[in-house]
Amino acid sequence: MKKFIYTFIAALVAFSSVASAQDLLRYNYKKNGYVYTGTERIRIPGSSTVEIKLDKVAIPGGAATYILHVYYESSSAWKMPKNAPLSIMTSDGIPVVVKNSFDDANQIAPKGFRNDAGATVFWNYGKYYYDEADIRKIAEKGVTSIDATRRWSEDGHIKVTYKANEFGKAIARQFETLSKATAPKTELGDQLQAINAQGSNTLVESKTVSINSQLSVGLVYLYYGSTNKESYDLNLYLPGKNIPLGAAVTVVTTGGKTIQMQQEKDVQAGRVFCYPSIDELKAMTKGVSRITVETDKGPVSISFNGDAFSSVLDKLYNAIQRVAVL
Repeated sequence: MKKFIYTFIAALVAFSSVASAQDLLRYNYKKNGYVYTGTERIRIPGSSTVEIKLDKVAIPGGAATYILHVYYESSSAWKMPKNAPLSIMTSDGIPVVVKNSFDDANQIAPKGFRNDAGATVFWNYGKYYYDEADIRKIAEKGVTSIDATRRWSEDGHIKVTYKANEFGKAIARQFETLSKATAPKTELGDQLQAINAQGSNTLVESKTVSINSQLSVGLVYLYYGSTNKESYDLNLYLPGKNIPLGAAVTVVTTGGKTIQMQQEKDVQAGRVFCYPSIDELKAMTKGVSRITVETDKGPVSISFNGDAFSSVLDKLYNAIQRVAVL
Protein backbone atom coordinates (compact mmCIF):
# COMPACT_ATOMS: atom_id res chain seq x y z
CA MET A 1 0.00 0.00 0.00
CA LYS A 2 1.24 3.48 -0.84
CA LYS A 3 1.79 5.69 2.19
CA PHE A 4 0.54 9.26 2.31
CA ILE A 5 1.55 12.13 4.55
CA TYR A 6 -1.34 13.99 6.15
CA THR A 7 -0.97 17.48 7.58
CA PHE A 8 -3.33 18.58 10.31
CA ILE A 9 -5.15 21.67 9.14
CA ALA A 10 -8.33 22.63 10.97
CA ALA A 11 -10.32 22.91 7.77
CA LEU A 12 -14.03 23.39 7.34
CA VAL A 13 -14.43 19.64 6.94
CA ALA A 14 -13.48 19.05 10.58
CA PHE A 15 -16.53 18.58 12.78
CA SER A 16 -17.47 17.90 16.36
CA SER A 17 -19.26 14.60 16.87
CA VAL A 18 -21.31 16.33 19.57
CA ALA A 19 -23.25 18.58 17.23
CA SER A 20 -22.99 17.27 13.70
CA ALA A 21 -24.25 13.71 13.76
CA GLN A 22 -27.98 13.20 13.28
CA ASP A 23 -27.54 9.44 13.66
CA LEU A 24 -26.54 8.96 17.32
CA LEU A 25 -25.20 5.42 16.77
CA ARG A 26 -21.42 5.78 16.80
CA TYR A 27 -20.35 2.14 16.40
CA ASN A 28 -21.74 -1.40 16.45
CA TYR A 29 -19.51 -4.47 16.05
CA LYS A 30 -18.52 -7.89 17.39
CA LYS A 31 -15.10 -8.86 18.72
CA ASN A 32 -13.94 -11.89 20.73
CA GLY A 33 -17.48 -12.99 21.52
CA TYR A 34 -18.71 -9.59 22.75
CA VAL A 35 -20.97 -7.02 21.08
CA TYR A 36 -19.86 -3.39 21.41
CA THR A 37 -22.35 -0.61 20.67
CA GLY A 38 -21.78 3.08 21.34
CA THR A 39 -23.37 6.49 20.84
CA GLU A 40 -22.21 9.96 19.86
CA ARG A 41 -21.51 12.55 22.55
CA ILE A 42 -24.34 14.92 23.50
CA ARG A 43 -23.70 18.34 25.03
CA ILE A 44 -25.92 19.28 27.98
CA PRO A 45 -26.00 22.97 28.90
CA GLY A 46 -26.46 24.11 32.48
CA SER A 47 -24.67 26.03 35.22
CA SER A 48 -21.81 23.62 34.42
CA THR A 49 -21.65 22.24 30.90
CA VAL A 50 -21.18 18.50 30.51
CA GLU A 51 -21.08 16.13 27.56
CA ILE A 52 -22.11 12.49 27.80
CA LYS A 53 -21.96 9.38 25.70
CA LEU A 54 -23.45 5.99 26.52
CA ASP A 55 -21.92 2.69 25.43
CA LYS A 56 -23.07 -0.88 25.79
CA VAL A 57 -21.07 -4.11 26.05
CA ALA A 58 -22.94 -7.41 25.87
CA ILE A 59 -22.52 -11.12 25.43
CA PRO A 60 -24.98 -12.29 22.75
CA GLY A 61 -28.04 -13.57 24.60
CA GLY A 62 -26.66 -12.40 27.95
CA ALA A 63 -26.79 -9.38 30.24
CA ALA A 64 -25.45 -6.02 29.11
CA THR A 65 -23.24 -3.51 30.89
CA TYR A 66 -23.73 0.19 30.17
CA ILE A 67 -20.83 2.63 30.37
CA LEU A 68 -21.61 6.31 30.86
CA HIS A 69 -18.77 8.61 29.84
CA VAL A 70 -19.11 12.09 31.34
CA TYR A 71 -16.95 15.01 30.22
CA TYR A 72 -17.00 18.01 32.57
CA GLU A 73 -16.13 21.34 30.98
CA SER A 74 -13.78 23.52 33.02
CA SER A 75 -11.36 26.41 32.61
CA SER A 76 -8.69 24.26 34.32
CA ALA A 77 -7.50 20.66 34.06
CA TRP A 78 -7.95 18.10 36.82
CA LYS A 79 -8.22 14.33 37.25
CA MET A 80 -11.38 12.65 38.52
CA PRO A 81 -10.36 10.41 41.47
CA LYS A 82 -11.04 6.71 41.15
CA ASN A 83 -14.20 5.69 43.06
CA ALA A 84 -15.41 9.30 43.22
CA PRO A 85 -19.22 9.03 43.16
CA LEU A 86 -21.64 10.48 40.64
CA SER A 87 -25.15 10.91 42.06
CA ILE A 88 -27.94 11.28 39.51
CA MET A 89 -31.17 12.46 41.16
CA THR A 90 -34.24 11.19 39.34
CA SER A 91 -37.69 12.74 39.49
CA ASP A 92 -38.86 10.31 42.21
CA GLY A 93 -36.30 11.78 44.62
CA ILE A 94 -34.19 8.62 44.76
CA PRO A 95 -30.59 9.04 43.50
CA VAL A 96 -28.76 6.56 41.34
CA VAL A 97 -25.17 6.55 42.62
CA VAL A 98 -22.15 4.90 40.99
CA LYS A 99 -18.40 5.42 41.33
CA ASN A 100 -15.88 6.58 38.76
CA SER A 101 -14.03 3.50 37.52
CA PHE A 102 -11.28 5.34 35.65
CA ASP A 103 -8.08 5.18 37.69
CA ASP A 104 -6.74 8.72 38.13
CA ALA A 105 -3.22 7.32 38.60
CA ASN A 106 -3.33 6.22 34.94
CA GLN A 107 -4.97 9.37 33.62
CA ILE A 108 -3.19 11.95 31.55
CA ALA A 109 -4.30 15.45 32.47
CA PRO A 110 -6.62 16.72 29.74
CA LYS A 111 -5.21 19.22 27.30
CA GLY A 112 -6.91 22.51 26.65
CA PHE A 113 -8.48 23.36 23.32
CA ARG A 114 -10.23 26.37 21.84
CA ASN A 115 -13.99 26.18 21.88
CA ASP A 116 -16.18 27.86 19.26
CA ALA A 117 -16.08 31.10 21.26
CA GLY A 118 -12.27 31.12 21.20
CA ALA A 119 -11.82 30.40 24.93
CA THR A 120 -9.46 27.69 26.19
CA VAL A 121 -11.38 24.95 28.01
CA PHE A 122 -10.74 21.42 29.27
CA TRP A 123 -12.93 18.33 29.23
CA ASN A 124 -12.28 16.44 32.48
CA TYR A 125 -13.41 12.85 32.39
CA GLY A 126 -15.36 10.33 34.49
CA LYS A 127 -16.34 6.77 33.55
CA TYR A 128 -19.29 5.06 35.24
CA TYR A 129 -20.72 1.53 34.90
CA TYR A 130 -24.46 0.77 35.16
CA ASP A 131 -26.76 -2.17 34.71
CA GLU A 132 -29.71 -1.83 32.35
CA ALA A 133 -32.27 -1.30 35.13
CA ASP A 134 -30.53 1.84 36.39
CA ILE A 135 -30.09 3.32 32.91
CA ARG A 136 -33.73 2.59 32.13
CA LYS A 137 -34.81 4.29 35.34
CA ILE A 138 -32.77 7.41 34.55
CA ALA A 139 -34.18 7.50 31.01
CA GLU A 140 -37.81 6.96 32.07
CA LYS A 141 -37.98 8.92 35.32
CA GLY A 142 -35.96 11.93 34.18
CA VAL A 143 -33.20 13.80 35.99
CA THR A 144 -33.52 16.86 38.22
CA SER A 145 -29.83 17.23 39.19
CA ILE A 146 -26.40 15.62 39.26
CA ASP A 147 -23.68 15.79 41.92
CA ALA A 148 -20.22 14.62 40.83
CA THR A 149 -17.31 14.41 43.26
CA ARG A 150 -14.16 15.65 41.56
CA ARG A 151 -11.87 15.81 44.57
CA TRP A 152 -11.98 14.61 48.18
CA SER A 153 -12.95 17.85 49.86
CA GLU A 154 -16.10 19.62 50.96
CA ASP A 155 -16.00 21.98 48.00
CA GLY A 156 -14.87 19.35 45.50
CA HIS A 157 -18.27 18.80 43.88
CA ILE A 158 -19.84 19.61 40.53
CA LYS A 159 -23.53 20.20 41.17
CA VAL A 160 -25.89 20.93 38.29
CA THR A 161 -29.67 21.39 38.47
CA TYR A 162 -31.83 20.67 35.42
CA LYS A 163 -35.16 22.45 35.09
CA ALA A 164 -36.27 20.76 31.89
CA ASN A 165 -34.81 17.25 32.31
CA GLU A 166 -31.98 18.04 29.90
CA PHE A 167 -29.68 15.34 31.29
CA GLY A 168 -32.43 12.72 31.43
CA LYS A 169 -33.56 13.45 27.87
CA ALA A 170 -30.01 12.99 26.59
CA ILE A 171 -29.70 9.64 28.38
CA ALA A 172 -33.11 8.62 26.99
CA ARG A 173 -32.02 9.41 23.41
CA GLN A 174 -28.82 7.42 23.77
CA PHE A 175 -30.54 4.50 25.53
CA GLU A 176 -33.15 4.36 22.77
CA THR A 177 -30.40 4.40 20.13
CA LEU A 178 -28.64 1.46 21.79
CA SER A 179 -31.91 -0.44 22.27
CA LYS A 180 -32.86 -0.10 18.60
CA ALA A 181 -29.44 -1.09 17.23
CA THR A 182 -29.65 -4.28 15.21
CA ALA A 183 -27.35 -7.20 15.91
CA PRO A 184 -24.05 -6.33 14.19
CA LYS A 185 -22.74 -8.39 11.30
CA THR A 186 -19.29 -6.85 11.53
CA GLU A 187 -16.64 -9.01 13.23
CA LEU A 188 -13.51 -6.95 13.69
CA GLY A 189 -10.07 -8.25 12.88
CA ASP A 190 -6.84 -6.55 11.88
CA GLN A 191 -8.10 -3.61 9.83
CA LEU A 192 -5.76 -0.82 10.97
CA GLN A 193 -2.59 0.25 9.19
CA ALA A 194 -1.22 2.96 11.49
CA ILE A 195 -1.94 5.14 14.53
CA ASN A 196 0.13 8.30 14.75
CA ALA A 197 0.17 11.16 17.25
CA GLN A 198 1.48 14.57 16.23
CA GLY A 199 1.42 16.81 19.29
CA SER A 200 -2.21 16.97 20.43
CA ASN A 201 -3.44 15.58 17.11
CA THR A 202 -4.14 11.95 16.26
CA LEU A 203 -4.26 10.19 12.90
CA VAL A 204 -5.64 6.67 12.46
CA GLU A 205 -5.25 5.01 9.07
CA SER A 206 -7.00 1.82 8.00
CA LYS A 207 -5.60 -0.71 5.63
CA THR A 208 -6.59 -0.41 1.98
CA VAL A 209 -8.93 -3.24 0.99
CA SER A 210 -9.70 -4.39 -2.55
CA ILE A 211 -13.41 -4.48 -3.39
CA ASN A 212 -12.94 -5.76 -6.92
CA SER A 213 -10.56 -5.28 -9.85
CA GLN A 214 -11.89 -1.74 -10.37
CA LEU A 215 -11.81 -0.34 -6.83
CA SER A 216 -10.07 -0.42 -3.45
CA VAL A 217 -11.07 1.57 -0.36
CA GLY A 218 -9.38 2.92 2.77
CA LEU A 219 -10.39 5.27 5.57
CA VAL A 220 -8.44 7.85 7.59
CA TYR A 221 -9.53 9.44 10.87
CA LEU A 222 -8.05 12.76 12.01
CA TYR A 223 -8.52 14.34 15.45
CA TYR A 224 -7.54 18.00 15.90
CA GLY A 225 -6.48 18.54 19.51
CA SER A 226 -6.48 22.35 19.33
CA THR A 227 -10.22 22.46 18.55
CA ASN A 228 -11.44 19.05 19.80
CA LYS A 229 -12.87 18.24 16.38
CA GLU A 230 -12.46 15.33 14.03
CA SER A 231 -12.75 14.48 10.34
CA TYR A 232 -12.61 11.51 8.01
CA ASP A 233 -10.93 10.99 4.64
CA LEU A 234 -12.53 8.39 2.38
CA ASN A 235 -9.76 7.10 0.11
CA LEU A 236 -10.59 5.31 -3.13
CA TYR A 237 -8.17 3.73 -5.59
CA LEU A 238 -9.17 3.16 -9.23
CA PRO A 239 -6.20 1.52 -10.99
CA GLY A 240 -5.22 3.12 -14.27
CA LYS A 241 -7.52 6.14 -13.90
CA ASN A 242 -6.65 9.80 -13.54
CA ILE A 243 -9.00 11.75 -11.28
CA PRO A 244 -8.25 15.50 -11.38
CA LEU A 245 -8.68 17.90 -8.48
CA GLY A 246 -12.35 18.83 -8.04
CA ALA A 247 -13.67 15.85 -10.00
CA ALA A 248 -17.15 14.75 -8.91
CA VAL A 249 -17.58 11.60 -6.82
CA THR A 250 -21.18 10.39 -6.52
CA VAL A 251 -22.29 7.63 -4.16
CA VAL A 252 -25.78 6.12 -4.36
CA THR A 253 -26.83 4.18 -1.26
CA THR A 254 -29.12 1.19 -1.27
CA GLY A 255 -31.64 3.39 0.53
CA GLY A 256 -31.77 5.70 -2.49
CA LYS A 257 -29.73 8.55 -1.03
CA THR A 258 -27.27 10.35 -3.31
CA ILE A 259 -24.06 11.60 -1.69
CA GLN A 260 -22.09 14.18 -3.65
CA MET A 261 -18.36 14.59 -2.94
CA GLN A 262 -15.29 15.56 -4.94
CA GLN A 263 -11.60 14.85 -5.39
CA GLU A 264 -10.01 16.99 -2.65
CA LYS A 265 -6.30 16.49 -3.39
CA ASP A 266 -4.02 16.72 -6.39
CA VAL A 267 -2.47 13.27 -6.06
CA GLN A 268 -1.05 10.48 -8.17
CA ALA A 269 -3.14 8.66 -10.75
CA GLY A 270 -5.86 6.42 -9.43
CA ARG A 271 -6.11 7.96 -5.97
CA VAL A 272 -9.21 9.77 -4.75
CA PHE A 273 -9.52 11.65 -1.45
CA CYS A 274 -13.03 12.65 -0.33
CA TYR A 275 -14.28 14.35 2.85
CA PRO A 276 -17.68 12.89 3.81
CA SER A 277 -19.60 14.15 6.82
CA ILE A 278 -20.09 11.69 9.67
CA ASP A 279 -23.71 11.05 8.65
CA GLU A 280 -22.71 10.52 5.01
CA LEU A 281 -20.04 8.06 6.10
CA LYS A 282 -22.50 6.16 8.29
CA ALA A 283 -25.01 6.02 5.42
CA MET A 284 -22.34 4.45 3.20
CA THR A 285 -21.62 1.75 5.80
CA LYS A 286 -25.27 0.66 5.61
CA GLY A 287 -25.37 -0.02 1.88
CA VAL A 288 -23.96 1.32 -1.40
CA SER A 289 -25.30 0.30 -4.80
CA ARG A 290 -23.12 2.46 -7.08
CA ILE A 291 -20.15 4.84 -7.09
CA THR A 292 -19.46 7.14 -10.05
CA VAL A 293 -16.14 8.98 -10.36
CA GLU A 294 -15.33 11.62 -12.97
CA THR A 295 -11.96 10.99 -14.63
CA ASP A 296 -10.05 12.88 -17.31
CA LYS A 297 -11.54 10.40 -19.81
CA GLY A 298 -15.12 10.69 -18.58
CA PRO A 299 -17.20 9.12 -15.80
CA VAL A 300 -16.47 5.65 -14.42
CA SER A 301 -19.44 3.97 -12.73
CA ILE A 302 -19.01 0.91 -10.49
CA SER A 303 -22.03 -1.07 -9.27
CA PHE A 304 -22.02 -3.43 -6.29
CA ASN A 305 -23.94 -6.59 -5.53
CA GLY A 306 -25.32 -6.80 -2.01
CA ASP A 307 -23.06 -5.22 0.62
CA ALA A 308 -19.78 -5.78 -1.25
CA PHE A 309 -18.64 -2.19 -0.68
CA SER A 310 -20.52 -1.22 2.49
CA SER A 311 -19.50 -4.28 4.51
CA VAL A 312 -15.81 -3.49 3.94
CA LEU A 313 -16.27 0.20 4.78
CA ASP A 314 -18.25 -0.76 7.90
CA LYS A 315 -15.34 -2.86 9.16
CA LEU A 316 -12.85 -0.07 8.54
CA TYR A 317 -15.09 2.51 10.22
CA ASN A 318 -15.76 0.37 13.32
CA ALA A 319 -12.10 -0.60 13.66
CA ILE A 320 -11.22 3.10 13.79
CA GLN A 321 -13.85 3.72 16.51
CA ARG A 322 -11.96 1.42 18.89
CA VAL A 323 -9.12 3.96 19.01
CA ALA A 324 -10.83 7.23 17.97
CA VAL A 325 -10.47 10.10 20.44
CA LEU A 326 -14.08 11.34 20.56
